[in-house]
Amino acid sequence: MLFTPFTFPNGKTAKNRIFKSAMEEQLAQNDQPSEKLVHLYDTWAKGGAGVLVTGNVMVAESGKGSINDVVISDDRSLEMLKKWAKAGTQNDTLLIMQINHAGKQSPAVINKTPLAPSAVPLVGMDGFINPPRELTADEINGLIQQFVQTAKLPSRQAFQAYKFTPRTAISSANSSRRTTTAAKTNGAAAWKTVCASFWKPTPPSAPLWAKISWWV
Repeated sequence: MLFTPFTFPNGKTAKNRIFKSAMEEQLAQNDQPSEKLVHLYDTWAKGGAGVLVTGNVMVAESGKGSINDVVISDDRSLEMLKKWAKAGTQNDTLLIMQINHAGKQSPAVINKTPLAPSAVPLVGMDGFINPPRELTADEINGLIQQFVQTAKLPSRQAFQAYKFTPRTAISSANSSRRTTTAAKTNGAAAWKTVCASFWKPTPPSAPLWAKISWWV
C-alpha cells in the first residue's frame, strides 16, 4: 500500500504514499529562496518520496513566523523559484508549496506589533510574542489579495500544488470581532472568501490543501 500511487480527485497522482510534511527549513537568504533550499529539495526528491511539502512561504514580511522564513510577495526571485521547483519535482515528485501568514504568532524579534483578526494575545507568550493589533476589514481584504498574489508566482514556475494556512479567527475564544462589517470577514465567512479568491490564480490541475489553525 505504501508504495502504490494515489490519485487525487482532480486527477493529479502521487507516485507513492510517502508524504514529507512541512518543516521549518530556515534557509531563506534576505527573505528569498536560496541555493541551500534548492539543494535540500534536490536531496529529498532524489530520496523517493511521493509528496514534498515546503516549509512556510510567507505572503508578506509582516507575516513572518521565524527570522529566516521565505517571503514571496513579488517577482524578484522567479529564477530561484524555478530552480526550487525543478529540484523538488524531479524523480516524479509532487511538490506542494505551503503559503502562510503567521498572524499573531509573529515573534517580537521580527514584529513588534503583529497583526491578527482580533487583538487577543496568545497566553503565556509575554516577551516572546507581543499582543497583536486588530486588522481592519480593508486590511483583511488586502491580506487575502496577498495570498492570491503569492499563489500566482509559484504556479508559473512548476510548483504543482498549494497548501495555504491563513490565520483566521474561527474560535470565539480568540476572536473579539463583533461589528457587522468585521463579521463578514470572520470565521467561516473568511474561509469562504479566501478559498474563492485562491481558486482563481491556480491552475485547475493543482490540488489545494487548507490548514485550519483555529486557535490563532
